[in-house]
Amino acid sequence: MIITCPECGFERQVNPDKIPARSQMATCPKCKTKFKFRDLPEEFDFVPDPHPGAVAPKPEDAGAPSEPKPRPEEAAAPQRHEPQQADGEQQGERPDLLPGLEDPRHDKHEELWDRLGGMTPPEEQQDHEPPYHEEAPIPEWIKRREREAEAEQEIPGAVEGVKPPFEDLEHFGFFPGLFETIKRICLAPRLFFEAMPLGNGLGRPLVFALLIIVLHDIFQSIYMYTGIVPLPTFQGEVIQMPAIGMGSQLALTVLFSPISAAVALFLISGIYHAMLVLLRAASGGFEATFRGVAYGTIPVLIGLIPQVSDIISQVIFVFASSWFMVLVIIAWQAMHRTSYLKAGLAIILPPLVIMLLFFAAAGSVPTV
Repeated sequence: MIITCPECGFERQVNPDKIPARSQMATCPKCKTKFKFRDLPEEFDFVPDPHPGAVAPKPEDAGAPSEPKPRPEEAAAPQRHEPQQADGEQQGERPDLLPGLEDPRHDKHEELWDRLGGMTPPEEQQDHEPPYHEEAPIPEWIKRREREAEAEQEIPGAVEGVKPPFEDLEHFGFFPGLFETIKRICLAPRLFFEAMPLGNGLGRPLVFALLIIVLHDIFQSIYMYTGIVPLPTFQGEVIQMPAIGMGSQLALTVLFSPISAAVALFLISGIYHAMLVLLRAASGGFEATFRGVAYGTIPVLIGLIPQVSDIISQVIFVFASSWFMVLVIIAWQAMHRTSYLKAGLAIILPPLVIMLLFFAAAGSVPTV
């Protein structure tokens, strides 16, 4: 049964079995308005006789004067017996007809709603009841699909992520930030590039790559100057190094190595980005392409190992090149939101084209 307040419209579902039989008034717990919530059928005001088996004594037997006989019209009407008042009862009170039951005269309408569970307005209950979707666990594949859909609609540069430690030197410090960045790229490259935000510029990635390359060149200069590694050769002939001191050689390396490395980084990144654009896999812009190349220079650190022979040099070159391509593919897939296939094609096609052009030019050169 639904009870609705006509004043404020508050309503509540009530079990009819819990409503007293004679109750028809209710008090709204919200606005305190009393109203009639149902109509009861009219009943006869029947009062049972307290002595149903007793027979009234005759006037002749009691010795009392006889009462006048009722008139015909009064005799036809049914007699109503008034109950006798017990000792100590006040005038106007009715006796307890059925002990153990509630007095039917007691009005239940004021406490009806309070007795039925302490009804409260629906608005108050909704404030305390959490919605169903927060209680039910959401599958992980749905969360991943929602994140991918949101990432596709976001504009590169407005994505908020976790900065690389080298780009947050105010918090990490220079050397701890540098070492922490190298560690994250080596141990968790996918997580590192997926969390990397775009829109912070190319300065910090460029400085990071230059530090790696210059460090490699300094160690190689020391190895060649001390004779730990053989001098480079060209067409079987050893390239003679200028007769200068160790300090001068290191100074030249520190001076010219960053310039040549920066030019090479931008040139390679430009070629790779053109391939990504052709493959329609450059949604992150040139910044994402350059960041992948810059932070992918970690394998250059393998060159710190002295290359004492040609075999070791070739093994290190193949391993470092393969590792570089893997890191760059992971970076482009994460930051460009593309597939591994397109990222792999973008990094493999330029070397293949260069090799084909080289062999074609070598084949066309006339021989004597």
